[in-house]
Amino acid sequence: MALVSDRCICLRKFEYSETSQILTLFSHDHGLLRVIAKGAHRKTKAGASKFGGGIDLLDTGHAVFTNAPERQLATLTEWQLTDGHLDLRRNLRTLYAGLYAAELVSMFFEEHDAHPQLFDRLSQTLADIATPRIEESLLSFQLDLLREAGYLPELEACVSCGNTTTDPHIYFSPARSGVIC
Repeated sequence: MALVSDRCICLRKFEYSETSQILTLFSHDHGLLRVIAKGAHRKTKAGASKFGGGIDLLDTGHAVFTNAPERQLATLTEWQLTDGHLDLRRNLRTLYAGLYAAELVSMFFEEHDAHPQLFDRLSQTLADIATPRIEESLLSFQLDLLREAGYLPELEACVSCGNTTTDPHIYFSPARSGVIC
């Protein structure tokens, strides 16, 4: 089975046993992945851990994992933490905003469906949420996510004929996902 290296963000985690974790990772080139990190909490004789003591929610890092899309669960073999988003964790409101953004990604996309631009956008949003621009960055991320998922409605032109109109007699059609003149 081939090993693949990719940048990832941890969206969900479950403690599987005393030493292992099951994670949902959002990777740059491979999309959503469910992986098992065997021995994530186990210490070596030198006192270190294979994955730095476990992987936490919203952690960003370089991961090495088995790439077998036909399997339900891949195996995480290496994890190098690049950003733990400590600024985000200092305030409960910003932490919740980051978790909300992560949950949106995990709910809108299927496993193994790569969205590299959205990955970069989520990385930037997690950094921006820790600043005073929390609402602005979260709203902007939500719009980008809807656009990437294909759910952003068309508001500038009629979805039926394509004409841009300033007619006051236009209405929004949820079934057509846009305005109709």
